Amino acid sequence: MKQSIYVKLANILKMQYEILRTQEQILRHQKLFFDQLKGSFTTKSHDLLNLPKPLQTTALALLESENPRSATEIAIITGKARAVESHYLNILVAMGNVMKWKDGKKMLFSPLKSIEAKK
Repeated sequence: MKQSIYVKLANILKMQYEILRTQEQILRHQKLFFDQLKGSFTTKSHDLLNLPKPLQTTALALLESENPRSATEIAIITGKARAVESHYLNILVAMGNVMKWKDGKKMLFSPLKSIEAKK
């Protein structure tokens, strides 16, 4: 009986170790991604890396697209509610990192770097 408990504990510890290794790899990839993005931000958006995690997720979802996106499209990418993403996008607009405009009935959002590239 004791051996089976020890075996189970050992298996749990192995799984936790694998989870931690995976999380470490994810963090390394995110750091590399952020480092690559540093050079592409405008001077106003250099603060993007200091944003809270939920705003970073929204900003990254927007930056990964070449085209402007609606809050609904960002919500699909991030898995959050549309209203939440709309709120986060409007915060990014207020900070000067994102531009928004109306296209018919849709509100579209685009990071400033892609807008500056079009000019």
